[in-house]
Amino acid sequence: MRATFKSTYASLPDEFICITKPEIAAFPEIHLYNDSLAKALGLSYLSKQQILTYFSGNEPIPGIEPLALAYAGHQFGHYVPLLGDGRAHLVAELTTPNQEHFDVQLKGSGRTAFSRRGDGKCPLGPALREFLVSEFMHAVGIPTTRSLAVIGTGELVSRERALPGAILTRIAKSHIRVGSFEYAYHLNDIDLLQKLADYTILRLDPDLADHPQKYLSLLKRVVNRQAVLIAQWMNIGFVHGVMNTDNMTLSGETIDYGPCAFIDDFDIDSVYSYIDSGGRYAFGQQPSIAYWNLRQLSQALKPLIDKEIANQDDEITNVLRGFETSFNHNLQQGISNKLGFISKQTEDEQLVQTLFFNMHQHQLDFTLTFREIMLILEGKNQGDISFLKIDALQEWFAQYSCRLSKDYNHIIQAVEKMRKHNPWIIPRNYLVEDVIEAAILGNMQPIKTYLMALQNPFQEYTLNDAFARKPIQQELNVQTFCGT
Repeated sequence: MRATFKSTYASLPDEFICITKPEIAAFPEIHLYNDSLAKALGLSYLSKQQILTYFSGNEPIPGIEPLALAYAGHQFGHYVPLLGDGRAHLVAELTTPNQEHFDVQLKGSGRTAFSRRGDGKCPLGPALREFLVSEFMHAVGIPTTRSLAVIGTGELVSRERALPGAILTRIAKSHIRVGSFEYAYHLNDIDLLQKLADYTILRLDPDLADHPQKYLSLLKRVVNRQAVLIAQWMNIGFVHGVMNTDNMTLSGETIDYGPCAFIDDFDIDSVYSYIDSGGRYAFGQQPSIAYWNLRQLSQALKPLIDKEIANQDDEITNVLRGFETSFNHNLQQGISNKLGFISKQTEDEQLVQTLFFNMHQHQLDFTLTFREIMLILEGKNQGDISFLKIDALQEWFAQYSCRLSKDYNHIIQAVEKMRKHNPWIIPRNYLVEDVIEAAILGNMQPIKTYLMALQNPFQEYTLNDAFARKPIQQELNVQTFCGT
């Protein structure tokens, strides 16, 4: 069965959208195409020529007018009243054969009314990076936008150097952001705000459409979705890098993989983004920043909540408090899964705290530490297990083994559970940069090989495998750049 296309965003008031055409790509070329995603979406019928035509923006999907979305946002804590899609075009919404709904957006497809002084283009590197990282996030079960295609434009984009241009096709449940509601709120028109909120509910939470407190309920849903998402980020060692309110979706999907990274040596204060000099979006700050962003959303929704409930300030406060409860629950459940726990025991919290303290103290790799624990449980000493070289962790492991015996007849059974929650590989920044540089020079094979590995991150490796090994000092993440 095939996907069907429509454009419900076009029904929103003019304040929220701008009808605009992508710029023509002179010599479109398919660099990457996600066949498995295309099949799931109902797009397998597309010919190569249709892929090139629609996902370069050279022709619109029949019956659909491309548009750009208006939104605002707090960027590093400072409110910017108008941002919008400055280099992206929403070219359609599709309904899958399973009746799921998704946006189809082109990134790097040219200037819009929101481009300001930008050229609206995207270099090949950032498009490939988003494809790699978003596919990994999907593979480990973290809500995320997906990447369908990277189409080369055949033109050069001027950045620090001239780079090949590209257009990324991004698939998302919705591109409505916290910044979308901030923008509507600051228009000081409650009717416009209500139209955006009602539209959002129909897109994301249609069961709330007739709820007597649907706006408060929408806030509650978003708070919980974000609590679950950030807990998952923390349990995989993901640092988003630029958690502005225009980069937080109401769908609870991870969006915009600019200066993101995954921590190598465990450090709660890890910062990678070159522009985050103050550490606002450090690894350990992500829960509090998410909460701060949700407060901005609650402020924007308050005029609507005022109309449906008395004592709304208390109700909003209670909803926001739910973030900490949900986040802590999901964080603890995630780390319990990584350590193979089934039941909840009194010693669990101390075991976890001691483990992370020693990981920081001895600069242990976040991802590989959990894999080393599994190898020890299996009796597979590969000869380079950092864990066994640290006296404090040998003592910890003895306590941990005793703890596992409360859940299993044999501790090796814990490994089966842990295998599902501890990837062998993550998108190591130095490897991502290596395969991207090869692609820029015309060799796509390294990135295709790495992509296949990242789409299967739980596959067994050894500690010395090129994709799984601990980076040497000069390979460790230091700084990342937006690159767009």
